[in-house]
Amino acid sequence: MSRLGFGLLLAAELALAGAGVGLAWVLRRERLWLFAALPAAEAARAGGLGLLAGAGAACLVLAACYGMPAYRRALEAVVLPVFRRILPVQLAVASVTAGVAEEMFFRGALQPSLGVVLTAALFGLVHWFGQPGLGAYGVTAGAIGLVFGLAYQATGTLMVPVVAHASYNGLITVLLARGALGPWRN
Repeated sequence: MSRLGFGLLLAAELALAGAGVGLAWVLRRERLWLFAALPAAEAARAGGLGLLAGAGAACLVLAACYGMPAYRRALEAVVLPVFRRILPVQLAVASVTAGVAEEMFFRGALQPSLGVVLTAALFGLVHWFGQPGLGAYGVTAGAIGLVFGLAYQATGTLMVPVVAHASYNGLITVLLARGALGPWRN
């Protein structure tokens, strides 16, 4: 990924985090910061749950890639060119930044007012990218958003969906963009 592209990606995610913080402030959502104030044992538990949820989300997308050739082709054509040449440090920074920013905005700021289902639907719509052929990915992202939202609702901490989102982003990017799943690729 070029430096400009990487910079734009980070700027967009940081703007989303800022929007989440601003919206949470306007709506007086003090819970937005709870993920930073957990005792060590709870943080470890939340981190572990997040890793499991992130791996589960990656399995969902991989199953869709194996089961729906059109889904795979759409990801290869639209999403993978962006991440195919990403450096490991860029992948780590982008995964964590997206996890924090998007979860602060969707789960932390929007979900308390809109509910789990509507927030997940908006999450899926945003991840559709408005691209023909990516409607199925938007539905998958909505399902993933539902899981992340339920995890937030069940635990009361953003740490679980943040870790889930960041680990999903890193894992799926490595598996798809690096060709680790060779047999299904054309």
